[in-house]
Amino acid sequence: MKTKLFLTVLSISIFQIQDLFSQNEIETISANNISAMTGNRGTLFFDGQDPTFESPVGTGLRTIFGSSLWLGGKNSNQETQVVATRFYNLLEPGENVDYHIGPVVQPHDPDMSQTFDRIYKISCDEITEFNNWHSAGELDAINGTNTQSANFPGYTVPQDILDWPAKGNTLLSTNDLAPFVDLNQDGTYDWEDGDYPLIKGDEMLFFIMNDVSDHLDTNDNAMGLEFHVSLFTENDGSQTTDNTIFVDYNIINRSLETYTDAYVGVWTDMDIGGAVDDYVGCLPLKNTYYGYNA
Repeated sequence: MKTKLFLTVLSISIFQIQDLFSQNEIETISANNISAMTGNRGTLFFDGQDPTFESPVGTGLRTIFGSSLWLGGKNSNQETQVVATRFYNLLEPGENVDYHIGPVVQPHDPDMSQTFDRIYKISCDEITEFNNWHSAGELDAINGTNTQSANFPGYTVPQDILDWPAKGNTLLSTNDLAPFVDLNQDGTYDWEDGDYPLIKGDEMLFFIMNDVSDHLDTNDNAMGLEFHVSLFTENDGSQTTDNTIFVDYNIINRSLETYTDAYVGVWTDMDIGGAVDDYVGCLPLKNTYYGYNA
């Protein structure tokens, strides 16, 4: 895909289509017929050692070894700059990555990286339960009743709703990071007001990364880009969506540079049954690529 673009915000979706991971650095999405783990260093469906894209779930069959976003464009000097990555090397932490943790912050703040070194996981069921719990509390305050404690004994607000990195709820309190539903329309995220994460699908993973540090895979210069990444699934009984993981990249240019002639693509290493007999094809008019066994 080629576009002459003053790169500010871009969102794309793709179909079915590292660092040593701590507990918060890797998550699994598994609300439909696919189970897949992902880290927050740019390579999806790869845990630093093994492929994790299992389809159908429970079979042990894996069709994708890894996948990541590749992007390039020309700067104001007409020099081509690229951000891309393939596999993160588990044995060499810090090697082979162009993507780094968290939003763009200048100067670099180690505490900020630690704060955002996680993947947020939210489901529709969690949001529905939270909304019902909060609404019960509001009615109790008006009516002098205790339906919240009676109907939701032992309920605790999920940690990822408490910590959702939305405007007003992070160290970067003035930045628009994660999307949310703002019930009282005060412009800031506060779960105590009933605000909650705005997600897509039945289950969603969300994390933020950037390319401002060293490009250790491409050895290119940083472009100053920030990436808000969402993986989501739907479980609605449809053969298509029940066998799909959607990936949405929201790309924001935080630099003072203007990029033109930008290309955005998705690199995917297919492993359909085996690693040595896979082929790929594409349907350009549908902006679609596919892998198959031969």
